[in-house]
Amino acid sequence: MLYENLLLKTFDNNYSNLIIKQEKLRKDIATMIYCFYTNNKPAINEYIKLYMSNSSTHELKAWDGLTKEFTNVGQSGMIGMFSVDTIKIMPKIHIDIFGKVLDLVCTVYNAGADRYLLKENGEPDETQTELLMNIYNGFNMSKLCVDMYKQGYAFNTILVQPVWRNEKIELDIITPNFCSVTTYDNDYTKLKSVMINKSIDDEDVIVYWSDEDHYYINSKGVKLPITDETGNSNNSKNPLGELPFAVLRFQCSSDFWGEPQQDLIENNIWYDVLEMNKFFVEMFQGLGVG
Repeated sequence: MLYENLLLKTFDNNYSNLIIKQEKLRKDIATMIYCFYTNNKPAINEYIKLYMSNSSTHELKAWDGLTKEFTNVGQSGMIGMFSVDTIKIMPKIHIDIFGKVLDLVCTVYNAGADRYLLKENGEPDETQTELLMNIYNGFNMSKLCVDMYKQGYAFNTILVQPVWRNEKIELDIITPNFCSVTTYDNDYTKLKSVMINKSIDDEDVIVYWSDEDHYYINSKGVKLPITDETGNSNNSKNPLGELPFAVLRFQCSSDFWGEPQQDLIENNIWYDVLEMNKFFVEMFQGLGVG
């Protein structure tokens, strides 16, 4: 019995650590995709340098005919595809191929969509449709659909949450780099709880949602009830009784989020590196030409 308990405890600990590592890796990849989606040049330059430095051969061995054995050539970390000094002085070039691909692929909502509310007999209800269009026009529904489609294609899965803000309805797009979820054991595509990273009153907190509960978790792990503009507390209960999120998923996979367009990002990075290296080599080779 002692052996079984120890085995199960070890299995549980190792499995928990694996889940934590996988979640961190998933968020790191999603953060990289978000930086390229928003065309964040300083962050993109850091990813380019990271990929260039990780591509290095840290040790180079050569065959020595005298000693009849392999010996190290140069200092460790100094020989490779790109040295640290080379990476520092190379001009950083970024061509937004990722954004151009999204623009070419995600064209379904470019012309907007005609939406109608129907009566029971199937005919358009002009009065209700006018109210609906006034709501949509309040937060530019057509543009938002394009943004949702592009981000859905880039991340494979996103969440959309309707909120009441500034005296009108708005839709918040929640990408995987800002969010973690738990799903049901018998259906990994169905949300059980949602945790969103946000900054509330200059403090980083987690917004927790489930069918029953809704509260903040601060950096110390303390649960805080949510108060409205009048100061009334929700007592950490979800007044809606269900999760207020719509899921946009392009392809199903083995987990909730699925596979994002990481390969497209990496191809963009290596294209940037190719252009940087070509410019760098041509510049130095041209200096000695009269």
